[in-house]
Amino acid sequence: MRQNDLRNEPMGERANILIVDDDVSAGRSLELILSKAGYGIERVTSGKEALEKAQVGYYNLALLDVKLPDMGGVRVLTALKRIHPDMTVIMITGYASLESSISSLNKGASAYITKPLDLDNVLAEVSRALEKQRLIMENRRLYEEVRQALAESKKTEKALRENEERFRSLVETSADFVWETDENDVYTYASPKIRDILGYEPEEVLGKTPFDLKAPEEATRVAEISRSIVASQRPFSLLENKHLHKDGHLVILESSGVPFFDSDGTFRGYRGIDRDITERKVLQSQLAQAQRLEAIGQLAAGIAHEINTPTQYVGDNVSFLKDVSQDIMKLQGEYGRLLDAARDGTITPELISEISAVAKEVDVGFLSREMPSAAEQALEGVERISNIVRAMRQFAHPGAEEKVATDVNRAIENTVMVSRNEWKYVADMETDLDPDLPFVQLLPGEFNQVILNMIVNAAHSIANVVGDGSGGKGKITIKTRRNGELAEIRVSDTGTGIPEKLRDRVFDPFFTTKEVGKGTGQGLAIAHVVIVDKHNGTIALESEEGKGASFIVRLPIGPDDCLKDQDNEGVRH
Repeated sequence: MRQNDLRNEPMGERANILIVDDDVSAGRSLELILSKAGYGIERVTSGKEALEKAQVGYYNLALLDVKLPDMGGVRVLTALKRIHPDMTVIMITGYASLESSISSLNKGASAYITKPLDLDNVLAEVSRALEKQRLIMENRRLYEEVRQALAESKKTEKALRENEERFRSLVETSADFVWETDENDVYTYASPKIRDILGYEPEEVLGKTPFDLKAPEEATRVAEISRSIVASQRPFSLLENKHLHKDGHLVILESSGVPFFDSDGTFRGYRGIDRDITERKVLQSQLAQAQRLEAIGQLAAGIAHEINTPTQYVGDNVSFLKDVSQDIMKLQGEYGRLLDAARDGTITPELISEISAVAKEVDVGFLSREMPSAAEQALEGVERISNIVRAMRQFAHPGAEEKVATDVNRAIENTVMVSRNEWKYVADMETDLDPDLPFVQLLPGEFNQVILNMIVNAAHSIANVVGDGSGGKGKITIKTRRNGELAEIRVSDTGTGIPEKLRDRVFDPFFTTKEVGKGTGQGLAIAHVVIVDKHNGTIALESEEGKGASFIVRLPIGPDDCLKDQDNEGVRH
């Protein structure tokens, strides 16, 4: 098929599929099985070629590998959807990464499949995706027909009823909950899918409002958002909100819709679609916890080493005190003999000579000097162990489901301490933490993970410059400052820096500049999700190749009541 022909038949009898995979064997297998199924196929091996093809031709569907030689699959996905918003994209991954799969779905992918490919499953997924696309386009076409029918008086009532029935059948068979409310936010229509998602029959919610199906605090939050949508007269999309199922359990929905108005601008209600994302949010939470546990596992050897050193000198000093206590008991026994002789008036030069010899052997002056020092060193070692254990416990504490007021400085100090074995051989650590920085509303466990990832990355980058550190160390610097209504955290290093051509890719999933086996390319991608998506903050990179890099995190400080206190180990609940 010629390229020019592709653009002319977006949903013809023969669907066109673009395969984007640098694995030649997998690409050929896909091409063979899909060609036999009657699809038009184009196959490329890089993101650049895929975008060039999309610019000149139309493809109903793309099978897109997550990892490509020239750019990340998620980035190619975003570009393809920008060129052809209606294109359906199925991601292919050989890494079974939950994080990249969720990211792909959030960016508009229809589904994802894993390697090694099950070709029967591929055919089924492609068929489902194309059928869904067909229904969406049919829905759009029918909606346009209805709109034109309403505008054109020549349309017959029978045709209107037929189109309405066709439109309704599509809505009622949708996998999502379709709804409509009036100007008082009362449901005027609820599709049957509400039965599966929230447990209600459609007629049960007519006359109720969406706010009646939420917890009070969530209803208040969403009502404020609703008022701003009406004021702006703009559609809304991917709005996360929490509903209560009829049986009482929590359901997280992702809502998209549009407010509609009379010709004079009077608000008349909403039309929208709700998608159940409860399972996705659970998976995201499990992934975050798994990542924290993985980090703890990676730190375990270093923590053991950090604890072993003070434990060693605690043990040495206690052993010394145990040994000298025997000498003291021996000397005490001799002084007892001297006291008895003094009472009896039988002190002899020989007795005094014997006791003097024991005192000289024990070396009382040495014991007087060394025993207090040994006791003090033992106590210092115990305190060091206690501090390490406390920091590890705070770092590894399971993440809260809701944000809590958190002492950023203390969180950083704990993370620096538990990661010490990762950087101490190659870098000196310098912290410049603003003592007046207010508490910030955070998910503390996930914030700790971000700081840990940045510290480890900095240490690896410095190691590429100084080797094992025997010839001199680099430096990691962590600063915190208040910047207006933002808390700013800056993590800088004196490592290799990042080349300019790679800087716009550092937050892509699976992208890494480290050698094989030293990095998964997930650390900064996770940091971006945590800071930007979960905390409404920003994360930026400043770097000069050969002179190090700085990552700058900015987080909204939040309400004025996020004030520092000294209880709860840095987190106010």
